[in-house]
Amino acid sequence: MVIPSGPSPFGHVGRNTVRSDDFAQLDFAASKKIVLAHEGRTFLQFRAEVFNLLNKTNFLAPNTTRSSAAFGTITATYDPRLVQLGMKLIF
Repeated sequence: MVIPSGPSPFGHVGRNTVRSDDFAQLDFAASKKIVLAHEGRTFLQFRAEVFNLLNKTNFLAPNTTRSSAAFGTITATYDPRLVQLGMKLIF
């Protein structure tokens, strides 16, 4: 690939013309509190969190180096579905 020379080698393209796809992600969290003592001061909390619940592929921004042969290509994605579990004892 040869980059044209001159004061404006890329024509009259405006700012922010190289864009990526929209980012869409659905997160979900659920928790359960279990009372362990009769007074209600000691309890166990269980929590489950899911990030990117629908496991949608979200692409990172394309290569924006105009002098690169890979200009405009997308080579990476955001994280896939992640699940996080937690348990907490509160007394």
